[in-house]
Amino acid sequence: MINIFKKRILFLLIITVFSFGNLYAQKEKNALLSWRQGRFDEAVAICLEELETLPKSSFAERMDSYTVLCWSLIGLQKYDDVIKYGTEAYESSPRDWRFLAVLGEAHYFLGNNKESLYFLEKYIELKNSGDKADYMYYLMGHVFLRLEEYNRADVALSMAVYLKPLDAKWWVRLGYAREQAKDYKRAEEAYKKALSINSSLVDADRGIKRVHESLGI
Repeated sequence: MINIFKKRILFLLIITVFSFGNLYAQKEKNALLSWRQGRFDEAVAICLEELETLPKSSFAERMDSYTVLCWSLIGLQKYDDVIKYGTEAYESSPRDWRFLAVLGEAHYFLGNNKESLYFLEKYIELKNSGDKADYMYYLMGHVFLRLEEYNRADVALSMAVYLKPLDAKWWVRLGYAREQAKDYKRAEEAYKKALSINSSLVDADRGIKRVHESLGI
């Protein structure tokens, strides 16, 4: 009886250790957790493995893997790869805001202004007050600055600071857009708003000085 009891205890211990091992392995292979902790290379490897093994029928899971993969690649600043995998996902799920966001961002950093605007505007059409809407408007404003479309930059950056009013640097960019559009009074307002949030912001102080020179003050 004692031997049987010992064998049962040993068996339960083996099962417990095995179960904990599986849980640990699953935790270690959690791509989202790896991304949140800044382990982007690890997250990329996990997602690529998932995309290799997940069946086509597991559509939602595959889209989640594509999402974390693209977020991790953005963290690694591998924007060409973001476009590669983001486009694959976008073609399967063209109204998924996650892929509109990553493609808009990746094209922005690669200097592809036309493509960036396409995806940023598509995102705003779907989620004009979504979690990333402020950042999408901000990137859009930068693209319009590159294109020297300053009034449109003003509109986009105004929306960005409306959604995220305490980012002093965003107010500086809005001031710059208005300054380039020769809307000096409103540019001054934006620069002053930036300084009210961060009084040591040199770019805002310089912007006010330029505006005053343009106004002859």
